[in-house]
Amino acid sequence: MRLTTAPAIQVDGISKSFEGDRVLEDISLDVAPGRTLVVMGPSGVGKTTLTRILLGLETADDGSGDVTIGGHVVGDLDPARLREFRQGFGVLLGGTSVYEGSVFASMSAWANVRYPLEARGYDAATVEARGWNRMVEFDLVDVAHHLPDALSSGTRRRLALAKSFVDDPHLLVLDDPGAAMDRTNRTTLVESIRRARAHTDATMVLTCHDIEMARALGDDLVVILAGRIVETGPVAELLDGVVDAETWDRRFGFSTSFAETDDRSRSTYARVEDARREVTSWHWAVYLVLLLMGLATLIAILSGVIDNVVTF
Repeated sequence: MRLTTAPAIQVDGISKSFEGDRVLEDISLDVAPGRTLVVMGPSGVGKTTLTRILLGLETADDGSGDVTIGGHVVGDLDPARLREFRQGFGVLLGGTSVYEGSVFASMSAWANVRYPLEARGYDAATVEARGWNRMVEFDLVDVAHHLPDALSSGTRRRLALAKSFVDDPHLLVLDDPGAAMDRTNRTTLVESIRRARAHTDATMVLTCHDIEMARALGDDLVVILAGRIVETGPVAELLDGVVDAETWDRRFGFSTSFAETDDRSRSTYARVEDARREVTSWHWAVYLVLLLMGLATLIAILSGVIDNVVTF
């Protein structure tokens, strides 16, 4: 049941809603074995939800489509078979503390990297060889005996990634590995992933916001806006000439896409605009109250002065 080769991935018309709010709409894509697919788009457009559906951590809406990985329909696997199936995956889940679910705080960096191999019963020589290779690839040798709390956030991220790669997985799903990192740390991270990637045949799905990361690591690109795929193709072709947010917007039309999407997307955009207007209105109300209080104080002071002059 566990993957033995790099799988193909087919996503066929999946949609996902949360409490009536449509997050993904009719998503279809294909990833060839051994290719790296980069999924890009602004925050909140459904990238993380898509990765969680790929992993079987979320289910698509009933009747909306299927996810097939290496010939296995993910939604058809019972919990036990799904856990076994995922043993062939390397996973990094996104979030504000992306490493927390992957790194044990009570273990040193070296013990963390070894742990997946030891838990799966590999012999000591294999654990040592594979584990140390990943320590080198992700620049962790100098912190091998440090606890995670003693490491910088960028180093902890590399530690979590080293664990994701350590068992030579045939499928890698990395959700926004460069989130909230400065340029220097992102560059180090990208180089670490490239070194590790060179020693595996894995199919990889990577979500990110960073144009240079996508260009450095990706073969193919999917752009999602308002829960829908708006562009797909080779990374080199789609990102040619895209260097910043302005050129990204011109190429993929984020503003226009928001204006032309369905009712769900328009309502989401409207909620953002309403919140902005509400905050702005609240600020003006506070300013008005403070102004009136200031005027009242000034009038009281002037009245007192006038009374004193008249009495004198």
